[in-house]
Amino acid sequence: MARPMLRLRAAGYMPRNTTHDELWVLADLDDTSVLEYVIGELKRVPSWAPGLPLDAEAGEGERYQK
Repeated sequence: MARPMLRLRAAGYMPRNTTHDELWVLADLDDTSVLEYVIGELKRVPSWAPGLPLDAEAGEGERYQK
């Protein structure tokens, strides 16, 4: 989670919280590319773990929902 959070921050998205396998990002709801970008960063396989099967899903809203 740490590396995707750093990459997201560098791209201008603001990670705000994480719990276990969840990441909360503060972004404009009108920015339709946010979800795709965040998912792509979370699924990026680290160079030290080739072949590691990573997956991610995302949702959006004005407040947290499980």
